[in-house]
Amino acid sequence: MLKYINENTNTLDEYGYACARIRELEKNLLNNEIIIKMIESSGIDNSLKILAENDFSEYSPEFKNDFNFEQILREILKKTIDVITEISPYPLLPQLFRLEYDFNNLKILLKANVLETQYSYPLYDFGNIKTNDIKSAVLEGKYQSIPIKMERIIRQSTSEFIKSNNLQLMEAILDHGYYEMLFDILEEINHPFLYYFYKSSIDLLNFAIICRCKIRNVKKSRLPDYLLKTGYLSIQKFINIYGNS
Repeated sequence: MLKYINENTNTLDEYGYACARIRELEKNLLNNEIIIKMIESSGIDNSLKILAENDFSEYSPEFKNDFNFEQILREILKKTIDVITEISPYPLLPQLFRLEYDFNNLKILLKANVLETQYSYPLYDFGNIKTNDIKSAVLEGKYQSIPIKMERIIRQSTSEFIKSNNLQLMEAILDHGYYEMLFDILEEINHPFLYYFYKSSIDLLNFAIICRCKIRNVKKSRLPDYLLKTGYLSIQKFINIYGNS
């Protein structure tokens, strides 16, 4: 378990319940054998039959159109977030995991706003901030219901796009903002495993960023604008390998 026990968090009974709840859920994880069978099956219908035959019926309802796949995955993801909330009386841990979906919503809405198009992907309804409040902030400039720091990030990313017409730079500002707010929560939780997990995820994201930059022929001197500074690996290390094959 990621939770730790003290007078402000879980009691021993709550911790015991949480461990038992997770162990029960682990029984329903897809295993390698089932995934290989699905890959080797002759079509979607047969893949779904394999799920149903192995007690994964919640993943395999009657699909009426392709978009249902996304909807089912979202519902399962929401259940996962709800479990974290249920077993963690300490409110900052669910906030930590929900924050990602606030920023996913921001990316969708900001791209639609700056490109003056309708957003084509549905918003996540299990972030920390209500989707209507994020829409009001991005599309109408009404910031009363979002954190001040998030207002600053929205203004900064929009301003960058107006100045540079560069969606990748705008996304980089949003990524920086996400991790800035995430590390604010981490400081409050103060748990070593979570620091390790998120700092490692930043290193992996930076590898993806330099690959995208290389494909788009971004100059080496501009890399610091895109890379995140709070991982284990220094930005200079990524700059040094940028010219490699």
